[in-house]
Amino acid sequence: MRRCILLFISILAAACAYAQQDSVKADTVKVIAKDSAIAQNAGQDSAVKASKLDVYLEAGREIIAPGSKSQDSVITSVIPGDSEKVAKIAKVALPAAAIIGSAVGLPFMGALAAAQKVATVKKQYDKYIPDEIKDDINSQVKNTRKKVSQALKEVMKKSQKDVKLLSSQSMADWKIPSANYSGIVPLGNDDYAVVDDKSPSGGFYVMHIELDMIKGKVLSVKRSSFKGVQEKSAEDCEDIVYLPQCQSVWIASEANQTISEYSMEGEKTGRQLEVPLMFSKDSIVPNQGFEALTYASDSNMFYTTTESALRIDGKAGDNQIPLRMICFDSTMSVCAQVPYLMEKPLLQSDVKYYAHGVSAMLALGSNQFLVMERELSVPKSYIGAKTSIRIFWIDLDDVEALDDVSQPLSRLPLDHFLPKTEICSFSTGLSVSKMNYANFEGMCLGPQLSNGHQTLILICDSQNGMGNGIYHLKDYIKVIIL
Repeated sequence: MRRCILLFISILAAACAYAQQDSVKADTVKVIAKDSAIAQNAGQDSAVKASKLDVYLEAGREIIAPGSKSQDSVITSVIPGDSEKVAKIAKVALPAAAIIGSAVGLPFMGALAAAQKVATVKKQYDKYIPDEIKDDINSQVKNTRKKVSQALKEVMKKSQKDVKLLSSQSMADWKIPSANYSGIVPLGNDDYAVVDDKSPSGGFYVMHIELDMIKGKVLSVKRSSFKGVQEKSAEDCEDIVYLPQCQSVWIASEANQTISEYSMEGEKTGRQLEVPLMFSKDSIVPNQGFEALTYASDSNMFYTTTESALRIDGKAGDNQIPLRMICFDSTMSVCAQVPYLMEKPLLQSDVKYYAHGVSAMLALGSNQFLVMERELSVPKSYIGAKTSIRIFWIDLDDVEALDDVSQPLSRLPLDHFLPKTEICSFSTGLSVSKMNYANFEGMCLGPQLSNGHQTLILICDSQNGMGNGIYHLKDYIKVIIL
């Protein structure tokens, strides 16, 4: 118990020191410090001597500190030549680094950085663990990782009040033509590739988007001519990712349920992800196929999901839509399917147009993602139309991938679906007093502002400016500051 108390005090002191240094709010520190379960778990390990706790904590601090030494040098200098003791970092320095890391800097980005450090440290010490104890250590790491993830969720919840939703801005202000903008990805130097789900062929536009680096407001938008080659039929391009190492983009097509590579001139290269038959056009609900696509550069993996449930999956929970997060590895084949459960619907569904699904995903690294759930409801008169946008943070390490992918998700216990933490939400509408209706479908990372806050950029599908003589839908761009 004495070791447990000492460890908790050390972590609290370190977190408070970092908090003071980086002006982290007191309530955030309290949330981090309150979760003493990780510290207790480490302190109860009888194999770790009390005299070593400070050493491991220092290793954790060095690993996550800005401008720190490499993980290799930290690990080998702390306990040189003793691989079994090095493995103990999994139970002490690793969770300590995560807790302290989540107190550093801005609430959301600090928590995210902590999660990424956890994954990085694990990769670094993995190679030092002898085969004969690897299974045991990996089991301990898995349990620790769950506790770390829970602590990070608390930080994420606290950071919600710091998220800023800037007002949507009409791209018509910069004379950008109306379209059906459905996906966006950064290319660098304030350039973004954008897809239009009603374009006559597969391809994309390049938009140059400049933000005020202090306030986050969009200052200007410019759009290039379309980059693509005429196809026999429309592709219904829904989302796009960029691979700088290949100088190419990959585009998800809902029309034929494919994910294809394109050159930066908009020509197909012939490469495609190997989509299983269970996600084919015949297996999805019409017009509810691949809508979201993202790429994790740290693992060289693609991730996608259908907008709504597959035919075989039905509903789960309280009339909720179950989805499969599909992971493709570097061989372009599916390596895992992870169950994801959408939130309960909020809007009226017995209307002229209704949709409820995942419209965008965003890989943040180390199996961390943002997921955008979009629900829209449009009555016959159009007056009273609404959209509801909710953005969630998820960690794919929080649940096991599906063992038997042939089983309907409606049979899966609810605790087997991914836990989610809501980051922010907002709504748009069309009424006498509110005329900002926007069907936001695309989401990507924007630049970091001068104060270190990360931006998200959202774009909407205006159905090519659909409307009448009185009112037309607008092509909005929206910035969210995390």
